[in-house]
Amino acid sequence: MRSGLRQVLAQTETILKSLPEIVRTNGVDALLVDTVQFYAELGPMQLGMPYVHVANGLHWDYSGYTPLCVYGWPHETTPAALARNREGVAKWAELFRSVNGNIRAHAESIGLKIDWNDLSSTLSPWASISQTPSAFDFESSHWPSQFYHTGPFHDGRGREKVDFPWERLTGEPLIYASMGRF
Repeated sequence: MRSGLRQVLAQTETILKSLPEIVRTNGVDALLVDTVQFYAELGPMQLGMPYVHVANGLHWDYSGYTPLCVYGWPHETTPAALARNREGVAKWAELFRSVNGNIRAHAESIGLKIDWNDLSSTLSPWASISQTPSAFDFESSHWPSQFYHTGPFHDGRGREKVDFPWERLTGEPLIYASMGRF
């Protein structure tokens, strides 16, 4: 995990160094930032421009109300489960602190004041969008007001038609699973 985070953060460093010139050259007014490109939002923060976080995979919930998506824990609301979730977030934050020294140095060099102990401190104040449909997410009411479940970002065009035996539906419960198209 540490090695993977280092690779992502190395990409982020490159993005942060090149972003100001790209934005100026192309007259960009706002940015969409993939939540997996950790700390890329420091670029628009540096430039004082709006940015929206988009989770193209599972979104990151650093609150501790639900299990962080890197853990295989069930969603439970007992005090013990919430403590476990918060401890998981703390361990994840510690992992980040162990590998994000260059990102922290960059933020300091451009005058950004970031609370590195709070992984959600750089969350977009405009919008944070998740492709996870709310029906497939853990039950929780703690989401910030700028958080939106949208469902998949596609309109179905370009997909092969798949026959489904609708006539076999009986009104009994049905389990549906979609693994996408790989």
